[in-house]
Amino acid sequence: MNQPIDIDVQEGQSGEIEFTMLDQADAAVQKATLVTLTLHLYDKRSGAIINGRENQNALDMNGVTMHATSGLVIWAMVPEDNPFLGSSRLATEVHVGRLRWTWDGGEKAFAQEFLITVSNLKQFTV
Repeated sequence: MNQPIDIDVQEGQSGEIEFTMLDQADAAVQKATLVTLTLHLYDKRSGAIINGRENQNALDMNGVTMHATSGLVIWAMVPEDNPFLGSSRLATEVHVGRLRWTWDGGEKAFAQEFLITVSNLKQFTV
């Protein structure tokens, strides 16, 4: 797996996450070679699945698109991807997003993880 990408968002914020899909040799993966692309999103502290994104098909669906040859992947997050699940005493919480792909007939697999720090917009108490 690649190094996680750190992202900061506010509770309920939409946005885009972009990265280039690479194989183990750091070469761009072409979309035509993919067998699967799945999205998993959960709260790091509790493990709760967020917005039904449990190994969800993301091959040009569910807000994820991929360029045919460059390996560029864009995940268009919706507000429901960034709820604040924790205590009102917390200023932030971390969600983990993971895009995992297989290619070459499913014989090869790799993933990119995102550490999404969500800011609590509700008034929090210390």
